[in-house]
Amino acid sequence: MDPLPANRRSEYIWGRQSGPSAHIMKVTIFNGTPRRNGNTAELTKCIAECLRGCDVEEVFLDGLSLSGCKNCGACQKGAMEGRCSVEDDMIPLYEKFVESDAIILASPVYMWSFTAPAVAFLTRLHALYTEDHSHNFIEGKRIALAFTMGDDEFVAAQMVNSVMFFCEYFKAEYAGTMCVPFASKDQIHRHLYQEKAKDFAAALIASF
Repeated sequence: MDPLPANRRSEYIWGRQSGPSAHIMKVTIFNGTPRRNGNTAELTKCIAECLRGCDVEEVFLDGLSLSGCKNCGACQKGAMEGRCSVEDDMIPLYEKFVESDAIILASPVYMWSFTAPAVAFLTRLHALYTEDHSHNFIEGKRIALAFTMGDDEFVAAQMVNSVMFFCEYFKAEYAGTMCVPFASKDQIHRHLYQEKAKDFAAALIASF
C-alpha cells in the first residue's frame, strides 16, 4: 500500500535534458508542515517552480506514521542495511531519500524548531549510516532548508546549525537555506522572496 497518496509531484525537465539517456536531477522536498495550503507549502511550490530541469517530488510528512528514533541500535549493528527496525511510513521514505540527488527539508518554525514530523524524519535518517562505515547512503547528498516563520529569521538559527552539523558528520553537502520571515502568502510572493527562491534553486542545482 502506498502511504503517500497525496504527494505533489511535478517534472521540470525542459532545458537540461541533452538526450534520452541524460540524467535528470532528482530533488525531493520533505515538508513537515501540517497545512498543505499554508505558507510553507506555498514556499515550496514556488521553489519547485524554480527548479527547471529537475524531477521534483514533494512528500508531506504530517499525517504519516513516523516515530522518532528509538536508539535501539539495530541499524548500527549492520543488520538493517540502510533500513530502520521500526516498521512505519518511514520505510518508503528511505528509498526516496537515497534515490534523490538533492533534498530540501521544509518546515514552519515552531518554538525555535522543526515540526515534530520533520524532527522524526531527521532522526530516523541515522539508519542510512553505520559507524563502522560499512555504508553511508547520506554521503554526497545535497541538503537544503526552507523555512517560514512568524518572526524574524534568527528563530531558525539553531535549526540551520543542527543540519550543518548533520551534513558535516554524514559527509553530505549543505546547500543553503531560504527563510521567509513574518510569513504570509503575500510575503512569499513579494519580488524579494521570489528572487530569493530563484537564487536558492540555482545554488541547489549548481554544477550538477
